[in-house]
Amino acid sequence: MYESFRNELVSKLSGFEYQIANQVLLYVDELSSKYDFVEINRALVPYEDLNQEAIKLFLATKKLEGKSDKTIERYRYMLSKAFVSMGCYKEVDTNVVRAYLARETTRGLAPKSIDGLRAILSSFFTFATYEGLVDRNPMIPIKPVKLKKEIRKPFTSTDIELIRESCKS
Repeated sequence: MYESFRNELVSKLSGFEYQIANQVLLYVDELSSKYDFVEINRALVPYEDLNQEAIKLFLATKKLEGKSDKTIERYRYMLSKAFVSMGCYKEVDTNVVRAYLARETTRGLAPKSIDGLRAILSSFFTFATYEGLVDRNPMIPIKPVKLKKEIRKPFTSTDIELIRESCKS
């Protein structure tokens, strides 16, 4: 494993002056005796296909339920974006979802938007649980976001008269 690392390092140092590159390699050789080298695959691809397949199945089900094309597209966008941040849906737990929603809150999303995102994730994980894609629904402990109720005042008779006057001109 170390040889593979060393060869890759040599190729990266090829653009440097020979003496500097050689000195770096000597230091690396000296330090390598203190460490074990293990190759780690950090590819982002493995979960992407798994997530996309589950999302496609979920969206097909929502389409059969009569959801509009705009709703389906919004679900696709929000779920894809969420799983890029959270990882594979099979490994998501309640704390991962809470952390994701907290990050979205700090980005400046309104409470109503956060609750909409929570509802989409909840719908997806309820579907995934019923379909046997996950063993446990991580959304169950996450309660809806409390929204401030805005009480609208009715128009006064003066307001109505002003509206009528502006419509006549």
